[in-house]
Amino acid sequence: MIVRFAAHVSALDGQESARALVAEVGDRPFSLHLDLGRTRGYESGARLAWQDALWPRRSQVRELVVVTFSPVPRMGVSMLAAFLGIPCRHVESLEG
Repeated sequence: MIVRFAAHVSALDGQESARALVAEVGDRPFSLHLDLGRTRGYESGARLAWQDALWPRRSQVRELVVVTFSPVPRMGVSMLAAFLGIPCRHVESLEG
């Protein structure tokens, strides 16, 4: 599952995208690929929405693969992965 974000992720963006992910994956195991390559910042409510949505599904998440070049989103995703106990890998591109 690939999720791409804009330059700034609002709390509402986080809630809507997390809700859409949950609806899409259902009860299946999945790898979550987050493209934060353009993202420079986010509201804490966005990360909390993802934490809340993924917590009950953490055993379904095989891994978290992330593209990010900005330190703030990188730190946020690392915190999310640690909170959920999910392996996290940072890459330069989700292509190939």
